[in-house]
Amino acid sequence: MEHISGCLQLMALNLHGNYLGNEGLIAIAGSLPVTSTLQVMNLASNRIDSNLAVIRTFCECLVPNNTLVKVDLNFNHLNTDAIKELLPVIASKPNIIQFRIAPRIQKEIADELFTMLAERNKK
Repeated sequence: MEHISGCLQLMALNLHGNYLGNEGLIAIAGSLPVTSTLQVMNLASNRIDSNLAVIRTFCECLVPNNTLVKVDLNFNHLNTDAIKELLPVIASKPNIIQFRIAPRIQKEIADELFTMLAERNKK
């Protein structure tokens, strides 16, 4: 992912529907700690699944990033356990005001994410 981290002015990355899978998610995630301008990342419909090792790696890469505002993981195969892994990281990143996921998760978890993001959008 040298190309993404080397794009100093990259503000939006739209890879919707590219079937990147888990390997692609990890490759892109590796650039997040060193990307200082990326605000929008659309990885919807990429056949990313709920492999918890992959999701944890993605979470670890999100932690040092303070520029992302919108993340779209909709139309992937993320289950409730995967979203539970993501929630604490999203909660720790007040800069993230939009995080889209498929609505196939437990209502309580979806409500928690929705409430958290709604509060941020009030400000």
